[in-house]
Amino acid sequence: MKPLSQRAYHVLFVTPALLLSVAIVLLPALLTFGASFSRWDGVSAPAFVGLDNFEALFADNVFWAAITNNIQWALIFLTIPMAIALVAASLLLSRRKSGAVYQVIFLLPYVLAPVANAVIWQNIILSPVDNDVSRNFYARKMFMGAQGIGPHGIMEADPLLIQAEQKLISQADELYLLVDSSKFRVRSSLILCPLERIHTVITDRGLRDTDRLMLETAGIRVIVAAAGEEETAQDAQSVA
Repeated sequence: MKPLSQRAYHVLFVTPALLLSVAIVLLPALLTFGASFSRWDGVSAPAFVGLDNFEALFADNVFWAAITNNIQWALIFLTIPMAIALVAASLLLSRRKSGAVYQVIFLLPYVLAPVANAVIWQNIILSPVDNDVSRNFYARKMFMGAQGIGPHGIMEADPLLIQAEQKLISQADELYLLVDSSKFRVRSSLILCPLERIHTVITDRGLRDTDRLMLETAGIRVIVAAAGEEETAQDAQSVA
């Protein structure tokens, strides 16, 4: 068997990262660019509107203010931090014996910041212990999504997420579930709560009659969200 050339090894080494970049960066970017020429609410089918979105964007003062702020931030970030880094690197080169100590001091904030952030969020919402901050939360109406919904109730796949959401659900008066109609055909191995705990389900027009009957039998209020031209027409009729 003929051994692979050095070029082939390079290609094999780069290919996984390249495919991953295409899947999570290039394809979403192309889909976003295509969606910019349409009006889409995330539920119903997108409608092509041409350059209407860009015209509205360029006429928005907030957009230009955001562009200006981003340019200013980019100029500041690319000059001041780089100058400080170059000065610090020059000082470290002149102190060979104590340079490692200074390097550790400089890198500590980069290491500790994400760790501290993760610990804070874990203790607020996704805490594996019972004695956390979420026990003090209260809501008259709690809105949430779900991985799936069926006759046994709301379903999720992450045990830690279920533990956190069950705490919050127990401290809310009414539970509102926001799911698209495809969630009624999804099943998971973990049940978050029974159907009877849900007060209202908000979904799209793709809801099947059998699924609506299942919800109404459990005493759940069903709201089918209108979208696009239909919603605009209904708003106009209500105003008239």
